[in-house]
Amino acid sequence: MANKIRLAFAGGDYEIIRALKEGSVEVDGIELVVLTAHGPRERHWRMGRNLEYDICEFNVGAYFMVRARNVAITAIPVFLHRRFRHHRAGCCAAYEWAGKWQHRGGEL
Repeated sequence: MANKIRLAFAGGDYEIIRALKEGSVEVDGIELVVLTAHGPRERHWRMGRNLEYDICEFNVGAYFMVRARNVAITAIPVFLHRRFRHHRAGCCAAYEWAGKWQHRGGEL
């Protein structure tokens, strides 16, 4: 196919997307540029402030903040991995967070 649509995807460097990144799996009609150099905080900031990517792994909190600023962005719920990621904050299981609130600070 000669005329492919070029799309930039920014996300984490996960095993599950490695075949797309390395080019061993292709998407018909799309030239997918996979960008994994930026960590989540910078990736979310770049997408939320400047819409720098066509497709971006984006957490729901960042999405809600961007939508509150009336940025024209659409979310598609896709879960690359499912795991409770907050064990480093002092809790061992998701149920321990019940009724607790945590604020990290910062602005998107």
